Amino acid sequence: MRERTSLFKHLPGYTLAAVILGLVFAAGLLVSGGRAFSQAQPFQVTWNLANPPTEGRVGLRLSVNNLELTNSGTQVWPKDGTDQLKLAYRWYGSDGNPLAAGSYDDLRSELPQDIPPGGRLLFPQFLVGVPNTAGDYTLHIDLVQGADGWLSTKGAEDLLVKITIRGKDTTPPTSRVQSLPLFSTSTTFTVTWASKDEDGGSGVSYSDVQYRVSTDQTWHDWLLDTTASAARFTGENGKLYLFRSRAVDQAGNAGSYPENEQSSTRVDSLPPAARVEGLPAQSPSVFLVRWSSYDNVAGAAVSLCDVQYREGANGAWTDWLLGTSAESALFRGEAGKSYSFRVRAIDYAGNQGDYPSVPQATTTVSAAFDSLVGQLPTGSLSSPVTATVPVATVASSPSTTVSGTITPAATISPTVTGAGYAAYFPFAVKAGDNGSGTSNLMVYNPGTSPLMVDIAFYDQSGKFITGTTGLSPDQEQIAGATSSTVRKVVGPGETANIPAALLAPPNFSGWVLAHSDQPFQAYGVRQPATGQAVQYAATGTGTRLYLPYLKKSDALGSTYLNIANPSQTTAEYTITYYDAASGNVLANEKRTLSRYGSARFSINSLNTEDAFPRFQASAIITSNVPLAVSAEGLLEDGSAYSYPAQTALAPVAPQIPVYRDVNGVTTTLLVQNTGQESLTVKMEYFNSNGEIIASQQATIAGYSRQTVWAGDVPDLKAGFSGKVRVSTATPNGNIVVLVLGAGPGMAGRPYL
Repeated sequence: MRERTSLFKHLPGYTLAAVILGLVFAAGLLVSGGRAFSQAQPFQVTWNLANPPTEGRVGLRLSVNNLELTNSGTQVWPKDGTDQLKLAYRWYGSDGNPLAAGSYDDLRSELPQDIPPGGRLLFPQFLVGVPNTAGDYTLHIDLVQGADGWLSTKGAEDLLVKITIRGKDTTPPTSRVQSLPLFSTSTTFTVTWASKDEDGGSGVSYSDVQYRVSTDQTWHDWLLDTTASAARFTGENGKLYLFRSRAVDQAGNAGSYPENEQSSTRVDSLPPAARVEGLPAQSPSVFLVRWSSYDNVAGAAVSLCDVQYREGANGAWTDWLLGTSAESALFRGEAGKSYSFRVRAIDYAGNQGDYPSVPQATTTVSAAFDSLVGQLPTGSLSSPVTATVPVATVASSPSTTVSGTITPAATISPTVTGAGYAAYFPFAVKAGDNGSGTSNLMVYNPGTSPLMVDIAFYDQSGKFITGTTGLSPDQEQIAGATSSTVRKVVGPGETANIPAALLAPPNFSGWVLAHSDQPFQAYGVRQPATGQAVQYAATGTGTRLYLPYLKKSDALGSTYLNIANPSQTTAEYTITYYDAASGNVLANEKRTLSRYGSARFSINSLNTEDAFPRFQASAIITSNVPLAVSAEGLLEDGSAYSYPAQTALAPVAPQIPVYRDVNGVTTTLLVQNTGQESLTVKMEYFNSNGEIIASQQATIAGYSRQTVWAGDVPDLKAGFSGKVRVSTATPNGNIVVLVLGAGPGMAGRPYL
């Protein structure tokens, strides 16, 4: 059965009115010049086809576009009735014979109206059924009356077109959703896809697109039978959306959806929140500022934070750290001044929060709180290098804050010997075991010219684990490279923060070396998993080191020793513990430490002959190579103390700050006799004007210790803030002096 097809059923965008207007226009020509056809045949057709098709495909309609025909005869082409004319076609094989009926679909198009002589008709799209077998054919387009009354048999010309028919298209097209950003900052975003058929195929007919939420295993139809290549999708904040697509070609071949998504994006349209953790009312001159950030989208970790500070209640906000991935840093303030902090965050989607209008944390710097980190004559100033110092260098960075992840890089220069200044931190951690927390380091440049400082991290075995900052994970590494230092350039009067949290390994326990050609100051803070932060002054090195204050009580209250060996030779060292009161030897402990290695242990594990092992002690460490040593512990109120081992002994110690009830802090003076003979010491207290307002004398037995709590010195009144100078006139007598403070929680109690 032939398919009866109307012209206008296949004319997208081409209306009947447009065709009729063309006919009316042609008829107008006829009226003005009808005699031009007086010698014409009754039925005659003039064909015009600018771009005839050359190929077709089995199973698909052939489109003949913009086919124009003119009634150049004398007979009207009737639209209806027994003499009705239709636009039709016949196929002829390569042998010149017409194809048999049924070997192709016979599609015929009706005329829109009667076409008078001279009338012109345009078919924007004339659809032709193609042969069922591939091959070379000739298409005859003609007008027909009835079933087979072809005008070409009545003297009119038909239109011949040579066409090659290819085999049926059996290959489905491909389709893929294009890559989406990791995060979309709007709940409505554009999804694009590309569908393609094989070369020479029938062509893509339409596409289907599906989506699902990551928490839902069911795929949902989004767009079906679409000829578009992009569309706007609306989701919900916080959800991860996955997309996939398939396509169907003109031959009806349908592609399959892939098993997994082709693209995905998470909607994150809200900025992250950030806050500075609370600070105590009083802080030492170098204190740890911590902040945290929270994003409303799971998996969209906050990328960077900006931190500002201001002095006083009405000072201008000043940028401190910009674009930092750290969550804490050390801040250096001036005694007597208050500092406020605020933070904002930007997430990986690019959403940036706003600074709050009010401070999130405020503290006032009190010099008295510096005494909780052992007050030594040398303070935290770096000391000249006296031993071989392992240092590896990399290109400098002008930033004053390390940002990004510290990953392994090349070891360039293994050692620096007898040059410059070094500061040591015998204990540093990142996500340390037993809740030891994470360390932060800070370098301060007290000079008037830029300072270049190298910081190297070593694990307890002595292996370099430091790397350069900001390397992408896929950056090519130098063959055989293991580590290098972080190099920072610090401007005059400025500081540089180096958080251990930015080390590439997930966990670290070891020690840190800072080295420069110029003097500098270095500080450290370790924030345990619970409890108060422990602050550290930088240490020097020596082959004979003195520890004026040690305590053995229980697992929590006993002193910890941190020891690092910064030399290339294995250290063999002895720790001799002396009873604080009598100077009698409590124990001798012999230990070894690999080159560049470190150790941390509690003296609670020390075995003594005393059946009651609790004691107050001092200690002397002797070693075949220079060591860096510090001691730390907890007081009864939970606050922490720490101090570096003293390496310099003399009959007169430089003046050291002391306090009595200043912001709740009262200090304890500890004087260690470094020899076996008794000696007499003199303690002179100076007020802020440099005047001596109190003086004491004491006799200290060999290797014992004198303890003087400022609260027991009658002439030191509450609120006293001054200095003490300790000296001995005993021939060949030498002393080591340490001042330790106790905060408000230890009011009325000395270091005992």
